This record gives sequence, structure tokens and C-alpha cells, in this order.
Amino acid sequence: MDISKTAFSANLRRLRTEKGLTQKALAVLCGCGQGYISSLECGDFSPSMRILEGLAAALDTSPAELLMADADRARREFSGEGLAIINEGSRDKLLAASIRHGEAIADSSRVFCAPGLHAHEAFAAYLPDDSMAPEFGKGDLVAFSLTRKPADGDACLVDTGKGQVLFRTVLAMPRAWRLQPNNPRFEPIVVKATKAVRLWPAIGRWQRLHRPGRR
Repeated sequence: MDISKTAFSANLRRLRTEKGLTQKALAVLCGCGQGYISSLECGDFSPSMRILEGLAAALDTSPAELLMADADRARREFSGEGLAIINEGSRDKLLAASIRHGEAIADSSRVFCAPGLHAHEAFAAYLPDDSMAPEFGKGDLVAFSLTRKPADGDACLVDTGKGQVLFRTVLAMPRAWRLQPNNPRFEPIVVKATKAVRLWPAIGRWQRLHRPGRR
């Protein structure tokens, strides 16, 4: 692989530290030796594709982020497949998507590389609770459409226009939306269908893409 070992080594060390993993712990997760991880972080050599994919999975990231010098370069070289993660720095709560030039803006430099999805048509967010369990769980990384109009019964990220952002099934009512959780521990709410209320439908099958801290 023709990659920048300096960028890869720095990314590997940074992400491992952010996850609170020792070199030994990361080596166990990837099925290699601690010395191998140390050599990678020192830039002695490049990883094999198998190890690269194992490192990405262990660090809850993508091979693209491990290899790239920065998020902007990742966006360019991966043909716009880097989706903005709007609550990377605030996983304990949902944030409303901030849109600029037709794309959502991430709250950190991290992006989620999703084959077939592009920054101008989708973004991603971590779910901070189990309100939509069992289909979705706390910590799941879910992609939301910027282009598809919500339909009755869609699971959507909803900006209520009053400083509250929720992930719920939306049910159409006369001049209003009923925001229905799947989990009975959470209460449904009704919001008036005004211009201030924004809805972004979840994309694809109800598949758990990413769950930090769980293997």
C-alpha cells in the first residue's frame, strides 16, 4: 500500500489514546503482538490490509481515517463518501444538523465513510439513548438523509425548533407530527408542523452500523 506512514502512525497513536487503550490491549483486539503495534506507531513500516481493517474496527473508525492526513483529504480522495458526524464530540445528546452549501457540518474533524452515500445527501449521528430500541440502540451510528422527504411512519431525526432534538418514528397528524418512541420507557410527544420543525429520515435498513465500546 502506498500510504503516508507518518500520517498513519500519528492517527493510530491518537485514536488509540482517545479510546483509552494500551498498545497491548489494541494488539489483543487485532490479533497481533504489542511490538507490532509499537512499530506501527513509530512509523517503522506500513500495516497489511488485514491489520489495517482490524485496527479500524478496534478503534471504531474507518481505514480511510487511519490512512488520511486529515478529514478534508479523506473527503476528497474518497469521492465525497465522508459523512459529517454531527455529534462526534457530544455523543450523550443529539444535535440538529447545521447545513452549509447543501452539506451537514460535523462538530469535529471525524467523518464516517459510508460506501454509496455522499456528503451532499446524508450525514451521521450517534444515538444517545435506547428510545428506539430494539431496532436501534444507544451508541449506534445512524445515517440520515438530507434529500429525502419524510413520510408517515419513518424513523427520523427531528429538530423540534425549540432546542430539542429527538430520534423517533414520526406519525402524521392534522398540522402536527406525533413523535413516537419504540421503547415504552420513553413518552411520545406532539409538535406542530411548522417551518421551524425539521425532519431527516434514517436511511436504509435498521442496521447497527457502529456501537462504540461493544464488540
